[in-house]
Amino acid sequence: VLCRALGGKTGRAAGGWDIGVTSVKILPSASLPAHGIPSSISVIECHRDE
Repeated sequence: VLCRALGGKTGRAAGGWDIGVTSVKILPSASLPAHGIPSSISVIECHRDE
């Protein structure tokens, strides 16, 4: 969704499905203070697009 919103192209992944847990680092900024927000979260992903 983000890629399309920014003018990019998306499509089916040549390698098939991507299923698993990905760790995402969260960096504090002026618009998103670090109060109570963890430095990283685990995101469950299940998709076949890229």
